[in-house]
Amino acid sequence: MTQVHVVIVNYNTCDDVRRCLASLYAQTDPALIAVTVVDNASSDGSADTIRHDYPQVNVVASPTNLGFAAGCNLGAAERDDPYTFFLNPDTVILDRAIERLLQVAKTYDAAGIWGPRVLFENGQINTTHCFRDFSLWSLFCSTVGLTAVSPNSPLFNSHNYGGWDRSNDRNVDAVSGCALLIKTALWRDLDGFDPIFFMYAEEADLCIRARALGAQPRATAQAEIIHHTAQSYSERTDMWVDLFSAKITLIYRHFSGATKPLARGLVIASPLVRIAATTILDWIARDKALSKSRLWKNIWRRRHEWKDGFAGKGNLRTHSRDENAI
Repeated sequence: MTQVHVVIVNYNTCDDVRRCLASLYAQTDPALIAVTVVDNASSDGSADTIRHDYPQVNVVASPTNLGFAAGCNLGAAERDDPYTFFLNPDTVILDRAIERLLQVAKTYDAAGIWGPRVLFENGQINTTHCFRDFSLWSLFCSTVGLTAVSPNSPLFNSHNYGGWDRSNDRNVDAVSGCALLIKTALWRDLDGFDPIFFMYAEEADLCIRARALGAQPRATAQAEIIHHTAQSYSERTDMWVDLFSAKITLIYRHFSGATKPLARGLVIASPLVRIAATTILDWIARDKALSKSRLWKNIWRRRHEWKDGFAGKGNLRTHSRDENAI
């Protein structure tokens, strides 16, 4: 019996998922894994290409774009191996990473959830591969720019464990959904990802609920992958609309009392602060072609889509995504 069910959710990233699968099989004992790719109604021929190139992969083709969380749930339901590994299609497995991660999981069984160290394509560490729960302080630091100017500060970038060089293993609040290993029994107890999270924050919500059941998510430096971020987005504004929607949905789910409207207000204020800062930079540069404020102005114009989270009536992207929407 295989040990790890690898679930990949693909949306119009045919070349990326082929590269991911090539690295997966090159760096993993095939007897150890079973692979399911959920294709979210791609228009680039992904499903047929994967079936042709990797006949050993179970391809589940959804007629609609379910989003990441619901796509993962659909794929995970295909098997019941001891562990389930959610892997983004825009990743590359390095140096037997899954086998190394599995060894960490067996050594630190009580964790329940494990994540590898994640690298950018240039080899630098992507410090967003694990993180703390949002707090009013961390949201404030992000909104006013303290996090951006002091990314290595434990005080101003507490959300991403600023100051930690990722050279050692430790328990964390959450690990990134781009490469997340979980006990399948725990996954079933949690009823999977909350499908309201179309993109982003699904792993934060999952880890909060898992910790309530006694899990202790753990990040390790003993396994590494490369992650080519945001490859399914052709329009950066769309990415930020989903990201802000996810943050506000997470706030609705897990903040309480007076902290909830305060936290939501900080997220809503974030594009306004960036518009002010980038408008000054645009004025200094005096080059319309290099405008830095245009992105944030577009995000602010589309605030009806994200200001109430994924459940908001104005958000049209909960069930499907038009990548060219403006």
